[in-house]
Amino acid sequence: YSFDTTAPNTSNQAVTSLVDTVVQQTTVASEQIHFGNDQHENIVKVAPFDLQGGRYGNWVILVDIQALNNESQKLWQNITQALSISCETTSFPICEGMDTAELANASFAGYVFKIGRSEEIQVLTLTALPEGLEHPNLTTAPTLDEMLADSSLKRQLWEMLSSSAD
Repeated sequence: YSFDTTAPNTSNQAVTSLVDTVVQQTTVASEQIHFGNDQHENIVKVAPFDLQGGRYGNWVILVDIQALNNESQKLWQNITQALSISCETTSFPICEGMDTAELANASFAGYVFKIGRSEEIQVLTLTALPEGLEHPNLTTAPTLDEMLADSSLKRQLWEMLSSSAD
């Protein structure tokens, strides 16, 4: 018994084509990653964020933790307790320098899907999101700060949530 120590046959056209394709894709990807390159200066960047949220019925409800003050944090905790929401947290960017809107929105969509387990889930944010961050199922709701200023907005939030809860 012996191990095959011969090099693979690279004269095969399919193998050569595959290798060429991988090399081309790697070259394109590495050209896109060069930060500070003049042609990439106008790429939209998204500010770092830390999201906390959970699912309630057909909704994923979340906040940007960095946007909370003492009062809004207390209100957020009261809401999650009242609705028995188990929260999950995510942070962006995962790696320094990888802060483009495309990566931020992919991260955001993955986070929402992880919590909601559906692409049709509705999304409510109770704080402002960083500029450039968006989701196709995002619904406008009163923010925590707005609810603290006008308590009648809490009822509006409850009506939104209960009108389509599972």
